[in-house]
Amino acid sequence: MFKIFFLASCLALMFGALSSTAHINEAAGKTIVLFSKANKGKINVQIKGRVHKKIQLFLFNPGGQLMHKTETKASNMITLHDVERGQYLYQCFENDVELKSGNLLVYKNRIDYD
Repeated sequence: MFKIFFLASCLALMFGALSSTAHINEAAGKTIVLFSKANKGKINVQIKGRVHKKIQLFLFNPGGQLMHKTETKASNMITLHDVERGQYLYQCFENDVELKSGNLLVYKNRIDYD
């Protein structure tokens, strides 16, 4: 009897975890981060998607050092200052849930990102 109760409890926990993960992945899959180069070391960032609360944006250098941290609401334009040429990793979070991450490459006259 105990084994059946234990097995049923485990299945209920797994089902609950899978259903909440699907909800998180749905929001994360719909998040778009747009970068556009401004002038003199400035980069404009806009985050779009199914996000409703404050979004945190982190920008790291290849060594893992935090270069920029900012908080905004969805669809607001953020301007990052003093961004030098190089490679960066960006991460966007809403309530400690990662919505989007990727690479940002900053060149003299353009930027590339995924």
